[in-house]
Amino acid sequence: MNSFFTGFSFRLLCDGAGFAGTVNKLAFLSIALSTGVLFLVLSIVNGFEEELEERLLTVVPQVSLSSEYGFSRKNIRESFSKMGLYGLSGLAPVAEGAAVIASKEELRPINFIGFDPAEYENVSSIGNYLGEITLPDLDRVKFGVVVGSGIAEKMALSVGDFVTLIVPRFRISLFGQNYLQKQFEIVDTFATGSSLDSTTVFVSLSSAQKMLRFPDSRVNGLHGRLKDPFLTEDARSFLDGLLIPNAGRALSWKSYLGNLYQAIAVQKATLFLLFSILIGVGCFNLFSSMTMLVQGQAASIAILRTNGAMSRKIVYAFVLLGLVLAIFGAFLGVVLSGLFGAGLVLMLPIIEQVIGFNPMSQYFIDYLPLSFFLTDVALIFLLTVLLSFFAVIFPAWRAGQSLPAEVLAYE
Repeated sequence: MNSFFTGFSFRLLCDGAGFAGTVNKLAFLSIALSTGVLFLVLSIVNGFEEELEERLLTVVPQVSLSSEYGFSRKNIRESFSKMGLYGLSGLAPVAEGAAVIASKEELRPINFIGFDPAEYENVSSIGNYLGEITLPDLDRVKFGVVVGSGIAEKMALSVGDFVTLIVPRFRISLFGQNYLQKQFEIVDTFATGSSLDSTTVFVSLSSAQKMLRFPDSRVNGLHGRLKDPFLTEDARSFLDGLLIPNAGRALSWKSYLGNLYQAIAVQKATLFLLFSILIGVGCFNLFSSMTMLVQGQAASIAILRTNGAMSRKIVYAFVLLGLVLAIFGAFLGVVLSGLFGAGLVLMLPIIEQVIGFNPMSQYFIDYLPLSFFLTDVALIFLLTVLLSFFAVIFPAWRAGQSLPAEVLAYE
């Protein structure tokens, strides 16, 4: 008997010419549109979150300590053996600071980081984003610099050009006060696709020490990588416990990226809530469509009831119809939004050329990220089925409670 009413449901579903077909299409499209928009928005937010965790957090120091006047790295080398007990997987001494890069009468503020490649590979994956050289090659070039692709593009720089790094510190000489400055040759560029490309350059540790007038054993910072990027307190306590002279408090990535990470998480939850309301609107449209469909099929329902069809079978047929519309609508919405998102990623460079600027340049990455998670798909389908069930149960119950005599009296 259930197979008959299942067939009745699919007959209504496949009726594309009549009133039932029009109603079905409206309900189907409303569910597809609402679920598609929700899936696309969640995929974009997931992409930002994933890029922050897997790209930016692997390049920038996850924990750091700096000292204005520097310190001897020999004095703290023995403490490195204990770093694993505090959640650190690597530590690297650096000579870093703020500077101005000058080329062809153009100036630009940047941050420079000087490091020993053998040690810095343990705390940063910047070597994966170099274009022509490997990280150890930087140490073989005297006064070589690797600049971010954003800096190179805006200043029209290329490999082989010479630039001057000017540190805003004075030195006293026979000729008066002069800025600390040094000429460097560009040996490569890096492109992480993040804001780092427009703000940072990398040099060898020895080059940075000479520019800052430090002896070979002196550095002014420590960069570290954590075993778990979200467990930062023990590592910060370890660095603070080194008692480095004139050092500030140890900082973690949460100090400068924590607000961004929290904003992404809050935005994801907020957007999910808002666009879930859109699915609710789609399900309300399904409720209206099912109500009109029940009214339009009143005669057919009355004939079935006259021939002995039980009320619960009628309810079953219309609930099944509503759920099938919702599930197939959600499936179509997810598939089409995924294809649209992938196409949008491919079209973004073309859009950038047409409008003359990168619409993603205001974010911490300069491209549109997309990450499709099966958990999101499952959550969207679960939400759609649940809301659709509540949307169709009342019209289906009304269909099951209709009185054949009242309906057929006017036929």
